Amino acid sequence: MKELSVTITFGMGNEAHNHDLEYRETLEHVHAREDGVVELFPYRPYRDQINELMRPYIDEYNAERDRRLQAAWDRYNAGELKTKPRKRDYKHMDYDYYSQHENDEYYNQKEKRKEPLPIFRSIILGIGDKADRKKGRITEAQAIKIFREAVADFQKDNPALHVLGAAVHLDEVGLYHCHLDFKPLYDKTAADSRGLSAGISFEEALEQCGYSPEQSIINGRDKAPIRFNGLRNKMYRNMERAMAGEGLRLQYGVSAQKEPGKDSSHNQALEDWQAIQDAARSRLENENRRLQRENDAQRRFMETVKDREGRSMLDAYEARKAAQKRGQEWSR
Repeated sequence: MKELSVTITFGMGNEAHNHDLEYRETLEHVHAREDGVVELFPYRPYRDQINELMRPYIDEYNAERDRRLQAAWDRYNAGELKTKPRKRDYKHMDYDYYSQHENDEYYNQKEKRKEPLPIFRSIILGIGDKADRKKGRITEAQAIKIFREAVADFQKDNPALHVLGAAVHLDEVGLYHCHLDFKPLYDKTAADSRGLSAGISFEEALEQCGYSPEQSIINGRDKAPIRFNGLRNKMYRNMERAMAGEGLRLQYGVSAQKEPGKDSSHNQALEDWQAIQDAARSRLENENRRLQRENDAQRRFMETVKDREGRSMLDAYEARKAAQKRGQEWSR
């Protein structure tokens, strides 16, 4: 049975990178082909999906604002309040949640700086490496089928992580990989009643899905158990089952501890396995950094456009004022 490694990394999501064929043609590492992006779900813009997910919570929030406004009027009419309630103090929330929050930031206490707060999250699944793909140790059809099953398992296992899209990129020459984008979303507890009743914290969403902090079953050098490893370990097991259905074995390195009946001599020494995994993670981290640079470039471009439009409007206004002033001086 052929053995192949699997990598699962948490990274920055980029909707255009994952789904926009015209945009992908501008990227250096992409080699355009007609079937280069395999959508595991029918693609729909993330803005529409996220706004639909948030709408019931916004409806609830706006209804509560109306209830509080009416209660304030009742108190005013009963003589309990001296000033009339103002509707602006009970303002409704806009339904375009995506536009309101796509550029949110949070303060990173560890790094002592502000950082972007992603409106959706992304996991990259990888099978094997470039050589495995080139030598045909796994085929495109096998990779797509395995990823499809793994994403279906992700949906079933994680109700608080709403899948927005999943795409396999065959137009890149490296390892077979799939970008899985999702929105953390769950009902907050009654104790946390501020704002919307929806929670969007990734860590809290993992807890809602039942995960506890764990050590990684792939890389035993983690300094401390983390909740994300609970999710990732489950995804590794799901990938292992999906690969077995295709006659492939997920390579865990020295796996006699995991499977006592297996001949671990077919696997590599643990330190060699970890070195390979480190290299694979490094490649995917480089891809995440490239996606971050693309996101930053897009943001800077939009800011430049807005700035230019603002300056153009200001110049036009100053030109009109100058013309008016010249006209007034001439009339004198």
